[in-house]
Amino acid sequence: MKAVVARVQAAQIPLDVPYADIDYMERYKDFTLGSDWAGFAEYVDELHKMGLHLILIFDPAVEADYGSFQRGREQNASFIEWAKPSQVPTKIQNQYPLAKDTLIMLGNVWPDRNTAMPDFLDPTNKTLQWWTSECQLFHKTGVTSVHAYFPEDVWYSLVPETYATRMDIGYVDVEARLDSLTPVYARGGYVIPRQQGNMTTTQSRLNPLEVLITVADNVSSRGELYWDAGDDLFESLDKHKRHHWEFTFTMTSGNATLSSVCESCDPSVSIPSLDVIEVLGYGYYPNFSNFQLNGKKVNINVQTSSFSPFSRRLLISTSNLVKLSDYTPSGGFILSWSHQPA
Repeated sequence: MKAVVARVQAAQIPLDVPYADIDYMERYKDFTLGSDWAGFAEYVDELHKMGLHLILIFDPAVEADYGSFQRGREQNASFIEWAKPSQVPTKIQNQYPLAKDTLIMLGNVWPDRNTAMPDFLDPTNKTLQWWTSECQLFHKTGVTSVHAYFPEDVWYSLVPETYATRMDIGYVDVEARLDSLTPVYARGGYVIPRQQGNMTTTQSRLNPLEVLITVADNVSSRGELYWDAGDDLFESLDKHKRHHWEFTFTMTSGNATLSSVCESCDPSVSIPSLDVIEVLGYGYYPNFSNFQLNGKKVNINVQTSSFSPFSRRLLISTSNLVKLSDYTPSGGFILSWSHQPA
């Protein structure tokens, strides 16, 4: 794991959470540590000092009434079993034809139906062969497009090549190249907080905040921002130190307004300023010289802000535009601006 994490960081690939798979266990037993992983606890401390987190993987479970379990039975995969027939709870077992009249131990884990536990210590290796075939069946290699369905509503593309484009409704073939990020689309009518990423969440939290506003037909856009220390402990939400902002965006032919109320703004919790506001589906020409924050004129950086009537994308980018740390509980702000005549 040390070598893998070091290679990823050396390549400047953002890494926030390494995953330690079942290899760290002793003979795949939960809550054990293999002899080859001596010093693992100290390395976890190193990860935390770098601002990273860690997730440990535990054993899977397979629901006893669908294709994966059926294929496992057909391929003679081994599952954890009761020691003798008298121990089998037949009332439960008889609900699952694929497990009926077997010693397979059914339990409950993540699925809402009973599950069977694969025996990965199976000396015949058939369990591992079945599990490998399931992974291969699930993952089709080389696919470069997705036959996606867009429900009836307003949807905007966040894919770089078609950014801000309003999508057609229904089934649409969208490109999903192997050298690109997964295609992402945003539903109209929302205010979505976001933040530029860094190599770790600790570093990312220092970047200015942004909001992406997606305009729907004849309705306002709304959203929320919840911000706390990130890794603190608390006994009750009432006593938890945080910032909780509720955003509302409205637009008419004459002006536009982004308003926000802070349900709880604790000054002891550091929060970055809101520097970037991006609006998709913007149908008017904004007047960059007529912005007001809580009734007072505010200067917009026209070098970093822009509007495209073709993509209907408005970008407002100004350093320290709204200093969220200045507001107290139940406080808020109203950022408004006018439109140029058509």
